[in-house]
Amino acid sequence: MKNLVTGQVFTTTDLDMRKHKRRKRLALFKNFYIDAFVHKRVSVFLVVAEINKYKSAKIIIDLLKEKMNQYHVRVLGYYWQRDVGEVKFELHFHIIFVVERISGVTAKRMMSNKRVGFYKMVLCFSLNKFKRYLETKEIYGAHRQRSFGVSQMFKLPKTF
Repeated sequence: MKNLVTGQVFTTTDLDMRKHKRRKRLALFKNFYIDAFVHKRVSVFLVVAEINKYKSAKIIIDLLKEKMNQYHVRVLGYYWQRDVGEVKFELHFHIIFVVERISGVTAKRMMSNKRVGFYKMVLCFSLNKFKRYLETKEIYGAHRQRSFGVSQMFKLPKTF
């Protein structure tokens, strides 16, 4: 390919373009919520779910949205990404859920009432660190599977 402005010739692969797109989406997600996160207007949950229990990200996301609705927690946005474990090579999803700010009691209750062994959910204390962690991961997805995704709309908390 040739840069039309500088005239410099460069090469790229479809994998490099996919990684670039993932970095842009992840940066857009983080940049949208970082101010509300820093000022404690939102809570952020990090979820790891086994792919062998949830065949698609939509299934686990819908299940978690339903769970959050039971606790009257409003979901503002999410980002998900497929991954392969570095030690046991197990397939799993990483999901970041941004919700309106909730109390510690509600968060503990939500995290304790879960299906044992199917997913793990924790509160996020550093959105930047987790973003950097996800950016370093390799792109993974079997034939006709998406390797990452993001909610269609990002919402702000009502008190913002």
